[in-house]
Amino acid sequence: RVETPIWSCASARDYLDDLAGACRFFTNAGRTPPALAVLSTGVVRPGVAKVQWSLGVEWPSAWRSRVNLLAESELLLESGGGGGGGPRVRAIKETWHEAPLDVFGRQVTPRLRDLVSLWNSPTAEHVPMWTERT
Repeated sequence: RVETPIWSCASARDYLDDLAGACRFFTNAGRTPPALAVLSTGVVRPGVAKVQWSLGVEWPSAWRSRVNLLAESELLLESGGGGGGGPRVRAIKETWHEAPLDVFGRQVTPRLRDLVSLWNSPTAEHVPMWTERT
């Protein structure tokens, strides 16, 4: 079972299919690849682990807005269920530090500078490129 602020799944297969679909959506030609960073991990109590992570994706729009999520996932573990006798994840509950509508309104909708500089310069979130002066 997986619960997130915008969707939920009852099975691991559905979860993996949904993740693959999201990955395809955000990695179409010409977009900056998504960036996932695990910020911290830890055991909250026996059988429960917490992972804090950040995900950055380029929203498919003409102004190429970058969406950055800071979130936490709480994993309910079952001992001995994984391959090799390790713990198996039974459930995941994901929480975002911002509400989904706030993320969309603040990070996806265009700002004046996005429209004024459309296609004129790279956005600040893109990886800097080496410039060699002649």
